[in-house]
Amino acid sequence: MCQCLSILGRILIGILSLIFTIIGVAFLAAGVMVKVQSPYVSGLFDAALKAAQAQAKNLTGSSSTNFPELNLDEVIGGLAIAFIVLGLVMMVIGIFGLVGACCMIKCMVICYLVIVGLLFVSQLALVLILVLNRGLILDYPRNGLKTTLQQEFQGLDGKDVTSLTFNLVMIQLECCGIDNNKDFEEATKWQAKYGTGTSYAYSAPIACCKTGEFTGPNTGDTCAKVPTTFNSNFNKGCFDTLLDFIFKGDTFIIFACADVGGLFLLTFFSAVILFEINKKDNKVGP
Repeated sequence: MCQCLSILGRILIGILSLIFTIIGVAFLAAGVMVKVQSPYVSGLFDAALKAAQAQAKNLTGSSSTNFPELNLDEVIGGLAIAFIVLGLVMMVIGIFGLVGACCMIKCMVICYLVIVGLLFVSQLALVLILVLNRGLILDYPRNGLKTTLQQEFQGLDGKDVTSLTFNLVMIQLECCGIDNNKDFEEATKWQAKYGTGTSYAYSAPIACCKTGEFTGPNTGDTCAKVPTTFNSNFNKGCFDTLLDFIFKGDTFIIFACADVGGLFLLTFFSAVILFEINKKDNKVGP
């Protein structure tokens, strides 16, 4: 019985480890392509930037809404490094599992068992925390993003990467700030104005206005001066909007069960394979 489980485990671990290795190579390649700014990635970035610029023009009703020239590495260079590191880690884990299961190499199976065991425990703990007390984990990134917004955000005409990113997110997700427009009350670099003729301090950035509500400073900026639920997304935070998308319906439950269940099976079958290796090592020859 144990031998049958070992064979089944070797097949399962071999297949999943191969897939893991291929995904790791894909992450590594994507990270490297961004870092070296390959023509393909640069083309995708330019297309996304033009689409975002068109959205901003549609929102403001202005034909002069232009984004600054941006360096691809400056915008998502950190994400590229994360992809490279993640790709390398996934490749190493995949190779350990693939070679260890196929060739029955004890040291590699032990390393793989420890890695997937730790991943199983950590993922199970993470899922339980997200279900029982989500704020324990999510409060840290929420507060970090809010601090960044309040220290760096300059408004719709901001020329820095932070302003551009927040503007794009708020326009695309139809949200405002991290929690709501109150986040901007302590924004030190936000001028609360748009255009040379504006004298009235805005209560919410223009990017928080609903599409078509902002038509120009002074006469068409009510959505920024006195935001309401009809003309602005001022009370809809981007952080919770993104979370609602991630945890929407049964998607999170299915993903969590598949993730934790898969890691449990890998841990279990790794232990079975290790048991079989030890049994062979301890077997006394004729």
